[in-house]
Amino acid sequence: MATTTAQRRNSKRQPGLNITNDAELIADVQRIRELKTIERAGSKAERERKDVLEPKLRAAMGEETQIVLRGQVIASLSSQRSSTIVDLDKLKLAFPEAYAAVVSQKPYRFVQVASDATMETILSSL
Repeated sequence: MATTTAQRRNSKRQPGLNITNDAELIADVQRIRELKTIERAGSKAERERKDVLEPKLRAAMGEETQIVLRGQVIASLSSQRSSTIVDLDKLKLAFPEAYAAVVSQKPYRFVQVASDATMETILSSL
C-alpha cells in the first residue's frame, strides 16, 4: 500500500509517495521506463528511415515510381501529398498582433522515472 509523506510522520526519508509495499505501482513505474525505451528506439528508427533509407531509395529510383523484385512491387512512391506548415518566427515578425492573438503556451508536467541503474539498486534491496 502506498503512503504519502504526511502519513509517515517524522520521516527523515525522501518526501513523496512511498510505494515500497505497492507491487502494482512499482510495476507501473517499471512499465513507464520500458515504454520510454521503446519510444526512444522508435524515434531513432523513424529518423533513420526518413533521413537515410527513404532518400537513398528515392535516389536509386530516379524517375521510376516503383521498386520491383522478381516481378513483384516491393516499394513504391505514394501519391503526392502536402501539409500546412506555419512559420511562427515569420508570423511574429510580420504580424505581431496576430501572433500574440493565436499563439499561447500551456504549462504541463510529466512523470520522470529513475534511471535503470537507480531502479536496479532500489529493487534489489526489496
